[in-house]
Amino acid sequence: MDQPRTLRQGYLYVLLDKALWQAYQVTPEGALRQFNPFAMPRAKPQPLSEKCIKADHVTPASFININTARHSEAWIAFSSDPWSESVLHRYEIGFGQDKTSLEPRFLKLDLKAARNDPASVGIAMTEDALQVDQQVLEYASPTAGDFNSVHGFCTRNHRLEALRGFVRVQAQCEHLPNGVLAVVLPDPVGLVQEINHQRAGWVRERQAFEADPANHYKFFTSETLKRLRELCKQAADDFVPDRPNAGWEIMPSEAGSPPIFGDPARERAEQVEHKAQSLIARLDERYDEAARAAWEKTFDAARDRLQQQVDQMAELYESQIRHDPLFRLIERYDYDARNVYSVAAYIQTLELCLRGGITEAPP
Repeated sequence: MDQPRTLRQGYLYVLLDKALWQAYQVTPEGALRQFNPFAMPRAKPQPLSEKCIKADHVTPASFININTARHSEAWIAFSSDPWSESVLHRYEIGFGQDKTSLEPRFLKLDLKAARNDPASVGIAMTEDALQVDQQVLEYASPTAGDFNSVHGFCTRNHRLEALRGFVRVQAQCEHLPNGVLAVVLPDPVGLVQEINHQRAGWVRERQAFEADPANHYKFFTSETLKRLRELCKQAADDFVPDRPNAGWEIMPSEAGSPPIFGDPARERAEQVEHKAQSLIARLDERYDEAARAAWEKTFDAARDRLQQQVDQMAELYESQIRHDPLFRLIERYDYDARNVYSVAAYIQTLELCLRGGITEAPP
């Protein structure tokens, strides 16, 4: 969860010197397609054409160019959904209606440092040390393996040489001796969606384990046998009368000494225990209790391991969705209640954050 990834499908907004907006659609492959920030898109970003992909346009399209001679700072933010004009205006001002500072929504980038000392503000990629091939999942791994991401997985491991060539050319043409900058942007909404997806995935795995025909049959057989053992004890308790030796509760002494008082409760308990053991012994003749108990221990351990994974994801999910201030800021200020497309986007995005329901351990 902590490993950086390439940008997922969404939108990238750049505010230069708190005055000039730039906006980019992020395609499913993670490529950037510039658009007019004041013309809010109504459709999801479309993939690159096959022709562009075969021509390896993905690599150069993963970078943005900023004139560092003209601009001194850039405020950069990733969003799941496009911003309306009123949202752009709100972020340009930098304050909400309640005077809440909106600056935490953006990564503030000193463009002079980004050009001259990229390592001080992010990942400095050089021809000899790309770094992203070790740090970024899509570059580091040719496949997703058993990681099923809610945002999909589009490997770039096979494009490392193309990236190396691009970095070499940019470093030479733009005079970047210390490398080309790659920045890691916060994406709390995407993180919540991913955690929630993994949480639901572990729930499905636990359910599949429990629903496996072999486990299902053995589990209910085991529970039935355990219940039968309890019923043996109940039957023994019902069989023995409340006062089994009422006639001898007071026993006279043959030597003429004071009478001996019996303990009816103790005597009854002994008789109940004897009867219960007799019934259970008959039950034990029909199956192997040690084997049943051993299977139950193994089954419970496997189910508990799966539930532990569910609970760990649930704790992380609860922490992110309730206590991450940036998530709360995005939920409140990225959307425009007076724009029908923004409202629809809000509903769809939050639905993906909340999908799945309660995942606590069953009683």
